Amino acid sequence: MRHLSQQLFELARLEHGGIKPQRERFAMGELISDVAQKFELTARTREVNLHIDVPGPLPLINADVSMIERVVTNLLDNAMRHTPVGGEIRLAVWQENQQLQVEVADNGAGVDAALRDDLFQRRRRCLPRHRGRIAVG
Repeated sequence: MRHLSQQLFELARLEHGGIKPQRERFAMGELISDVAQKFELTARTREVNLHIDVPGPLPLINADVSMIERVVTNLLDNAMRHTPVGGEIRLAVWQENQQLQVEVADNGAGVDAALRDDLFQRRRRCLPRHRGRIAVG
């Protein structure tokens, strides 16, 4: 719970200009490989096949490496939590039209179709209210 609170606080600070990205040039392929390595033991333990697809040399990018690492880590963590035992997760990065594309795909249940349209809308409550529970939003 503390970790979630900290992430929400950081998100609020970022959205309101309280955090300025610290841009630097780095290799996205290396970052992807490093993050994936952190999940290899969990994947083996859960018998999840973790496929990493990083093609040959990719251009360096200029971004906040810690923020990008956090995004990729969160995506992989979510995929790991929602992929069934024996399932598969694919993490890929490629260049397309002068941009790097990152994709995390798994064979978990996915997002309920009724929630997909509103998934990235601010302040959306995805779960019904229950007495005694606290919801963010």
